[in-house]
Amino acid sequence: MGMQGVVSEWLSSRNVRFSDLEWRRLEAEFNLTFPEDVIYMANRVDSFRVEVRVEAYDTPGFQRGRVERLVVMLPNPSMEISGILDAVAHANEAVSPLFEDGGTTIVHSDDSGDQAVRIPFSFYPESPGLIPWGEDSSGCPQFWVASGESREWPVMVTDEMRFKKHDMSLTGLLEALMSGRLECPISADMWTDPILLEDERRLEDF
Repeated sequence: MGMQGVVSEWLSSRNVRFSDLEWRRLEAEFNLTFPEDVIYMANRVDSFRVEVRVEAYDTPGFQRGRVERLVVMLPNPSMEISGILDAVAHANEAVSPLFEDGGTTIVHSDDSGDQAVRIPFSFYPESPGLIPWGEDSSGCPQFWVASGESREWPVMVTDEMRFKKHDMSLTGLLEALMSGRLECPISADMWTDPILLEDERRLEDF
């Protein structure tokens, strides 16, 4: 079973908290169209984390047998727009050293391999604009690339030294990371036995 199925199954017993009407009102206020997987997850939980035990690192000096965490924090209709704008501002400040001349150096993954490109992404409410969806064990923010009426939000991940953009959903990213099919800045070699746990953090508290 893929990770997307694992996430869906893990959340399936939880009550749906928000109606379609509440989501449409949120989308109208934020001028966004949220991806279906985000709506599914946010209807059931504010945040959750993936924990994986890393048995070894290629980089000398890293502790063996440590636990890595990837926290996912989701927007939902209980939020006010000021909450998401505050989260965006804090994430912008956290990654500002990576930005040069109004653009971001991105390693873009595609079928032909990785290619270094420069794309002038801005932060929400600009469109396309970056919106944080969570953070890694080091507290480094991770992003969606949100664009107006599109329900397809690519994900952009960073390790505080580089960005990498993936044209896939958030659940697609989690599936690929945890199955070992995807290399990216927030993954490490030899991730084993990933588990899902509910988390107490909220996007507006980013």
